[in-house]
Amino acid sequence: MVLGQFKQHHNSPPATFDEEPRHTPNYYLAQIITLLDQERDQWIIWITIAFGAGAAFYFSLNNEPGLVLGPAVFLAALCLKYALPPHTLTTVAFGLVMCGAAGFSAAKFKTEWVRAPVLKAPTRAVEVTGHVVLVEQRLKGAKRLTIRPTKIKNISDRFRPQLIRITVSGNLVKASPSIKSGDFITLKAKLNPPPTPALPGGYDFARYAWFKKLGGVGYAVSPLARLKDSKLTPALSFNVFMQTLRRSIGARIEAVLSNETGAIATALITGERGAISDFTNEAYRGAGLYHILSISGLHMAIMGGSVYFVLRVLFALLPMIALRYPIKKWAAVGAIIGSFAYLLISGDAFATIRSFIMIVMMFLAILVDRPAIALRNVAIAALVILIIFPESILDPGFQMSFAAVTALTAGFELIRSRTATPDRDGIPIWRRLLWPFAAVVLSTLIASAAVAPFAIYHFHNAQHYSVLSNLIAMPVCNLIVMPAALLTLLTMPLGLEAGPLIFMGFGIDLMTKTAIWVSDLPGSVSHPPALANHVFALVVTGGFILLVVRQAFRLVGLAFITLGIALAPGTRLPDILIGRDASLVAMKNQNGFLEAHSNSTKYTQQTNTRAQKQNSNMKAKPPFELVRWMEYFGDRRPAHAALSSQRFKCDYIGCTVHKMGLLITLTKHPAAYLEDCRNANILIINDKAPRYCEGPRLVIDKYAIRKSGTHAIYINDNGSIELKTVAQVRGNRPWAH
Repeated sequence: MVLGQFKQHHNSPPATFDEEPRHTPNYYLAQIITLLDQERDQWIIWITIAFGAGAAFYFSLNNEPGLVLGPAVFLAALCLKYALPPHTLTTVAFGLVMCGAAGFSAAKFKTEWVRAPVLKAPTRAVEVTGHVVLVEQRLKGAKRLTIRPTKIKNISDRFRPQLIRITVSGNLVKASPSIKSGDFITLKAKLNPPPTPALPGGYDFARYAWFKKLGGVGYAVSPLARLKDSKLTPALSFNVFMQTLRRSIGARIEAVLSNETGAIATALITGERGAISDFTNEAYRGAGLYHILSISGLHMAIMGGSVYFVLRVLFALLPMIALRYPIKKWAAVGAIIGSFAYLLISGDAFATIRSFIMIVMMFLAILVDRPAIALRNVAIAALVILIIFPESILDPGFQMSFAAVTALTAGFELIRSRTATPDRDGIPIWRRLLWPFAAVVLSTLIASAAVAPFAIYHFHNAQHYSVLSNLIAMPVCNLIVMPAALLTLLTMPLGLEAGPLIFMGFGIDLMTKTAIWVSDLPGSVSHPPALANHVFALVVTGGFILLVVRQAFRLVGLAFITLGIALAPGTRLPDILIGRDASLVAMKNQNGFLEAHSNSTKYTQQTNTRAQKQNSNMKAKPPFELVRWMEYFGDRRPAHAALSSQRFKCDYIGCTVHKMGLLITLTKHPAAYLEDCRNANILIINDKAPRYCEGPRLVIDKYAIRKSGTHAIYINDNGSIELKTVAQVRGNRPWAH
């Protein structure tokens, strides 16, 4: 219905520039209508954008809206559309409102659909009994189990989470029987609610867990025991079969390829990345090649495209078939089936499902005689994903994937329109030979520019030599690694996978050496501090206008992007952060770096070089919150550098520090309460604050931190104080309780 409203033509012809006197309201209105009519074939793309904007608006609210709000707005816009005379402007305006309301409603309905119990507080070691849904390999022999519990001691069935995630250390794994998906097990574990953001506005794992029905996380404190199998549901039985198949494939891979090479090969075929070391992950991330390690549109396109190409060639070799039947469409159907098989083998990770939907949309376009790669197809694929998974609008992988695909599609459409020539034989041979390399460079430049705002906003880093690394690694991935992976899957039932795997391992080693070399180059990665939401919104809006609009009006997008970049340095960061039961405090210095103090006694110093990190055995890790805070500030020094600050003047009962003329006191012992309550401007107590403490302008104790999460303090030039907490930013939402 919405699409029909968008495509409906108004009864009267559009106004033209000459029908109205210039520089009058009606003249400018006529210009707008003319531009909208000229962009009519792009309206489907704006449907998707409006739908996503509606879903994003839902998640941005501070209070949970009612179930009828979105449908009410949709119906109101629909009624107004029919009540007013048909007109391009009203069709577009009310159509966008309807699409936005539909996205808002989809997000709200999905939130209620997945509603499930969530732990309200940490537990002591409790006995957990349930079915293993997923087994993930971790470093040092550890495993992470996703369990569907049937019983948790001291928790009633009404409040028992549907899924929990438990990490089992390597020592406990050795002391336990071999565990696989579908096993009915019991163990003792300490459980916690899904963790809250490390700072106001930070990544909210609890929201992610809500949509996965993951009601608790924790770690095992006893070995696992396998119980007599109980009856499995059909869905779990199928999951067990697929997990067993993936584990079998992984074992066959490890029998041929060892160490990091085997771990990466397993990740590219089965989607299991847990065995890849931090050293390798960091190298690929620093070189701008991390997208290779995660099964995404690249891998699905190579797999599906390879099946499509092979089937089409085979059909073309049979004239009886090639001359009578639409072999192009037959090959597309085969490619869809092959892509679905790869989806089943590579797991049901969200990025993999998203990639499968995108590739299917491309092959469906071939079946209906439409261009396989077009902005419309990208928009339709995104719309399908947002309808099924509206929460994906907040997922960095979704945002970066579609930003890259949209930019690449729009960019190469523009290049093709400017360079197309009917006489292909007249193209010089050097241009034909140069084009594949130019395409890799252009693709990397376009994709890197498209995902840069998202990488800075979400991860606070930017890779500067990604063109160099992709120029070397992408041909290896496209021509060696992924075709060998497909051949491995085809020959594995025959026991002939060793040859393709050796070939695949050769390509993986080339990519890994490239990643290490590029990531170690001076200045390969920079770490910008966090961007404000309005800056990010301006840049993304400008990018959409620049890529989607076809008329000269698209240059307005550059103005939005320029304005966003100009405002970026003005993003205000907290002056003081307090977390971990008020025992961890960090403040921003004049250089924009953090200086921190923790009541924990010692944190082993971390080494700087990647090789040292790979081989070091650290006895204590720095506080998780501090690591996240430093990332937020663009401060990528080792955490011990912040903790070794001499700015905090400490004794056995507390610490003091001055900031912008204010005295901040960290009190550790009741003996200091009276004096600190009299002298401090900001008082931080890692216990319960006394009732008589009324002197400080702000008092924060550990119970305030436990209730509201990390506190961020902003000190204005006039000395006034602003306070923002995690609870305030999260608001009253289902996943925030």
